[in-house]
Amino acid sequence: MFSLIEKSFITLFASKIGEDYLGNSYYISKFSKNYLGKNKRFVVYDSSTQEPTKVEPKWHSWLHYLSEDIPLLVNDEKTHQNNQKSTIKQRLPNLTGTRFSYLSKMSKLNTEKIAIWRPE
Repeated sequence: MFSLIEKSFITLFASKIGEDYLGNSYYISKFSKNYLGKNKRFVVYDSSTQEPTKVEPKWHSWLHYLSEDIPLLVNDEKTHQNNQKSTIKQRLPNLTGTRFSYLSKMSKLNTEKIAIWRPE
């Protein structure tokens, strides 16, 4: 996933703050500041695909400086699911640009009626 250079760069210039049940690791920079003068925060995804939809809401608010509270470390998915209401849907990955993306009936009808415009 990460090369030795990238791993050493992260350990030298950032401090690990926490981890979520998906295996994503959250860091805060030791030296680099953002435009607000606060240390930069970032996430290292566990999977090979970097998908921002896999960030939990509490960690998302911490990453974007909406909350200073560091979420508790949750190691397993069962604990996470027990804390959620049963009415909440399971998270789906972002399907935009894939063959599984949503197309309305109107968009399907409109694609069949497309004709090339030629000026006369």
